[in-house]
Amino acid sequence: MSGTTLSFQFSWLAAAVAAAAVAVSALLGWRSLRRERSGRLAAGWQCLRLFIVIMTASMLFRPELVRSAKRTEKPVLRLLVDRSGSMETRDMTGPDGSAISRSEWVRSALTSSIWIAAAKSFRVAESEFCGASTNDPGADRKTDLAAPLNEAAGETPAARCVVLISDGDWNAGASPASAASRLAARGVPVFCVAVGRDEFQPDIELADVSAPSFVFAEDRLAIPFTLRSRFQREIVTKVGLSGTGGESASRDVRVPPMSSVTDVFMVKPRREGRTVFTVSVPLESGEINAANNSISAAVDVRREKFKALIVETLPRWEYRFLRNALVRDPGVDVSVVLFHPGIGPAEGRGYLAGFPSSAEEISSYDVVILGDVGVGPDMLSEKDASALAAIVEQQGSGVVFLPGPRGRQLSLVGTRLGEIMPVTLEAGRGEGYYDAIESRLELTAAGREHLLTRLSVDPEANAAIWRSLPGFFWHAAVEKAKPGSQVLAVHSAARNRNGRIPLVVIRQAGNGRALFLGVDSVWRWRWGVEDTYHYRFWGQMARWMAHRRHMAGDEGMRLFYSPERPEAGQKVFLSATLVEGSGAASANGGVEALIKGPDGTERRLALEAHEKGWGLFTGSFVPPDQGSYSVTVKCRGSAREAKTEIEVQSAALEKTGWPARRDVLAEISAITSGGCFDSSEFGELARSLTMLAEAPPLEKRFRLWCHPLWLGALISLMAAYWAGRKLMGLV
Repeated sequence: MSGTTLSFQFSWLAAAVAAAAVAVSALLGWRSLRRERSGRLAAGWQCLRLFIVIMTASMLFRPELVRSAKRTEKPVLRLLVDRSGSMETRDMTGPDGSAISRSEWVRSALTSSIWIAAAKSFRVAESEFCGASTNDPGADRKTDLAAPLNEAAGETPAARCVVLISDGDWNAGASPASAASRLAARGVPVFCVAVGRDEFQPDIELADVSAPSFVFAEDRLAIPFTLRSRFQREIVTKVGLSGTGGESASRDVRVPPMSSVTDVFMVKPRREGRTVFTVSVPLESGEINAANNSISAAVDVRREKFKALIVETLPRWEYRFLRNALVRDPGVDVSVVLFHPGIGPAEGRGYLAGFPSSAEEISSYDVVILGDVGVGPDMLSEKDASALAAIVEQQGSGVVFLPGPRGRQLSLVGTRLGEIMPVTLEAGRGEGYYDAIESRLELTAAGREHLLTRLSVDPEANAAIWRSLPGFFWHAAVEKAKPGSQVLAVHSAARNRNGRIPLVVIRQAGNGRALFLGVDSVWRWRWGVEDTYHYRFWGQMARWMAHRRHMAGDEGMRLFYSPERPEAGQKVFLSATLVEGSGAASANGGVEALIKGPDGTERRLALEAHEKGWGLFTGSFVPPDQGSYSVTVKCRGSAREAKTEIEVQSAALEKTGWPARRDVLAEISAITSGGCFDSSEFGELARSLTMLAEAPPLEKRFRLWCHPLWLGALISLMAAYWAGRKLMGLV
């Protein structure tokens, strides 16, 4: 139906003001006529003034001329379909009763007769979002619900309604509630169809496999994994490991209901080169999602030696057995500085005449073990301490603090080395504490999980081994662990005002690592088992310390990066170290990285020289997609370069097997005065669309109260009124 009507916006305040103005004008006109006893002409002029006042007062009600016309075209129904990765969750039921994915259910739902009926009353405009078919290559790894809703809110003319088919699992972009508010302001209701169940489905998931990027040949490779159960019952399953080099292993794992368990595989690679290890778990009875039951990780197996330096004052038992353990390790090149007080440094094979004096010499060591030695005469100098701290913080080396009863390490407090020490030592108590009875190390929760303290693959056996290890009768005077440190083991009995005494503590120190071991009786672990646990502990320690320094490199240059297994979109930090001649390299133009992505695109990145020197150059980049990135770092002006492959994982935003978020969809529909329906309520959706089929007529409004013609008419009448009063001699 079409027509023209006059519309007003009524309010009691405006009505009171308008009535008062008209009444006052009428009263003044009546009194003027009685006082002047004028004729009909004057009365007509007073009526004109009253009419002008009435026109002016009517502007308070904002009069509008509304012309309506019936729509001739069909209203638009905007259909938005979610194609994100979470829609691959198999928690829907197909026509034959079998389990199907959410996306498969949506495909069948789009062929429903509902849309045939809707097409008779609406012009259905279908669009997909968050899928791999969009222009964003990473769209299938994230869900942005606000983007398609905002796009619908900005359309002209506005859609009659929006139908959103999704599981509601948004993990990117702005809140969909803000986009829903824009649609509500335009009077566009949103009808949501919630796809997927709102509870976890029975599932066994390999949540994480944390394999290192490389391992030394002949070393044991530790591959931790986390197994998560979504079953309401306890699960006992067999987790398997297989490698492309023929490696294999398996573990029986018991997972409590609705919880996760972390375990580790220890395997020795059979060949050098790149080996892909796959951790898998069999499909459990009742499980409907097998996509998350295996994870693969590539590991580079290399035959390399790393250099260790032991610095000690007197050849105590701890030093003697530690040196023997590292000397007999085929993967370690050991040097020793033994300060003999009053005698002079020890001499012999592997012994140095003094602490390395140049930056090139000290920076060649991957691990430095400081025994009962500090800063002072016939020991380290302040310069030596600063140089050692520099290679740890800037070049990724490791330092082990191994104090002794002489208390010389207390002199490191206040030096650069003291800053990176993981613990705070008691002032004036350098000689430590002697125990009358044998005490033991007790693993903390972090220590029970850490690879450094894992003496057995089985967690229960590992805990039993630590309980059975011979104890100690002396320990360092430790006040507390520093903030940011990780305590792996504490004194089994002693405590102070800060709690149990921390004795095995690790800490990240810049690019390197620091370890504090507050006992000198690890050599006693050999009792009854010879070198089994003693060698394993020190071997694991040395390799853990040297790991970052050997991620990639060649003679004269090392390259390491963090994190070791980044995700797409995560910043990757590169650090290149020039071991020799770093000053000359810096003067010849610096260092540049060539990064080649999995799609073949290349980019160059200039690495900046570290402000403190030491041949360190740093930079960062953000890999946009998953895949293998080839990184080549070259020193301009020389032939030195380092190459590595960085495996970038897929960003884990999209979760398959997780519940649908009906609450998000219900909020969207509530804001827009629409409706939210389960996948089984398609009939209700059809009825709601039928009620909206008759679109309201098109309206065109003319605002009289602010229209130029209305204002012009008022001004003309007022001018005529005052001109007439002047002609009649009333002014």
